[in-house]
Amino acid sequence: DLFTMGTIEGIAAHLDTKTGEPDSENAAVQASSISIDLEDGPADGAPLSNTRPLVLLVQALPFFVVQPLLRVAQWLLFVNIFIYISSLSGSRSAHVFVIALFSTSFIMNVMRPLLFIAAKWCIIGRYTDGRYMIFGKGYLRWWMVNQLQELLGAGIFESNLPLYYRLLGAKIGAGVKISKDTKVSEFDLLFIGSDVAMDSATVRPFAMDTRGCFTLRKIQIGEGSCVCAKSVIAGGATLLEGTCVGPLSSSHELCDARPENRKNCRPLRALPPLWLK
Repeated sequence: DLFTMGTIEGIAAHLDTKTGEPDSENAAVQASSISIDLEDGPADGAPLSNTRPLVLLVQALPFFVVQPLLRVAQWLLFVNIFIYISSLSGSRSAHVFVIALFSTSFIMNVMRPLLFIAAKWCIIGRYTDGRYMIFGKGYLRWWMVNQLQELLGAGIFESNLPLYYRLLGAKIGAGVKISKDTKVSEFDLLFIGSDVAMDSATVRPFAMDTRGCFTLRKIQIGEGSCVCAKSVIAGGATLLEGTCVGPLSSSHELCDARPENRKNCRPLRALPPLWLK
């Protein structure tokens, strides 16, 4: 059967005919994917081409425009700070260079995440549940925001990631701990309760779908839950209060979630003294 029905959809349909009842999880996926962005797709629903001029132009912007502009802006900022401090002190010694270097780094760490927050709201606004064509307009906006997130980073917000994600549209309760290695995206579709801890996990509503589409589905994480290292919380997942997802696991394996996994979640451990960090 794996060879004659080589797609997930075909295998699922075959299993439904064998068992005589539809897969409830698959039905839920289809029910939540009624909304579909096909406004710029072919009438027959065929996949869009990745060599269209608009696609090539948009996907070239981060590498040939945004990244060079960031480098130029950083260099110009450093030069201006260096000249300003030199004119005040009347010296161009090494300590002036070091002060200008650290000042530039601090200003860029402040401006980069603020620029990304503004760009996210301008480019895509709010993420919404649905099914979208790959290489369509919705996909290009989603892709651009992801690239800007990689280029600009969290900057000074690395010390307070819950605040950073709230500014990007996520609903996050009090006392949430998120490690800096945790990968979070599609922020408006995240609903995270109080006292949740996430340790180097991946939490993203994005998933590939059939027929040249992808889906965005809400993720809900209940109060007091924890997600350990290298685990994945996929779109459409709902973690009840106190759920403890172990290391190298996922939201598809919640039957393995046990309270004992809580001891493996590093953000919940006591921090060492400053001199040991």
